Amino acid sequence: MVVRKLILSLALVLGTSCVAMASDCTAGSLAAYMAGGSCTIGNLTFSNFSYSSSSTATSAISASDITVDPNGLGLLFEAPWLVGAGQSLESDIGYTVTADVGSSIVSLVATMFGYGTYAGGTLSLVGNLTSSGDPTAFAMGGGLVTISDSSLSATSATLLEQIILSGHNGQSSLSYFTGQWGTATVTPEPGSLFLLGSGLVGLGGYLRRRRSVGRQ
Repeated sequence: MVVRKLILSLALVLGTSCVAMASDCTAGSLAAYMAGGSCTIGNLTFSNFSYSSSSTATSAISASDITVDPNGLGLLFEAPWLVGAGQSLESDIGYTVTADVGSSIVSLVATMFGYGTYAGGTLSLVGNLTSSGDPTAFAMGGGLVTISDSSLSATSATLLEQIILSGHNGQSSLSYFTGQWGTATVTPEPGSLFLLGSGLVGLGGYLRRRRSVGRQ
């Protein structure tokens, strides 16, 4: 019983948390991801998926219309975003990314593919990234944008991406976009190493005393 208590105390010192194991991320609809809870890619866990949409003079894109596919160390979102003259669409997709113990999230590269505008149509992807520091906002009308560790260094981050299309007198379209996350190994702080060493020494000393008593 005492040994068990010592082991449990050591686990608390190390900051170990018992988290349910998430399954690997697989291709599926955003609706399925919202219902599924969480999934993993490499050393990252994706969770807390959310979605909202709105439209003018056309049908809104539903969560079931959006396909989510693991892509590198991130997720690719694909849907038939398309508006014509006088039409508009907006899709807001949110999720949380958490790095495994011993890792830190240090970068995000957001990229748009298969997009186009014609005769005054507009397209934008507006992102809001929240981590341990202040929220980081970014906007893009195509191509890619990179957020590096100068503004992002945390074990967990929440991303909200808004896809906004307006046809005006022409048209606008987007096929898919992706977010690629970069991670780095975290070096334990000296204080944590000291606590770990103290816990191991204490446990070892107790076990030696227990064996000595048993031999008497």
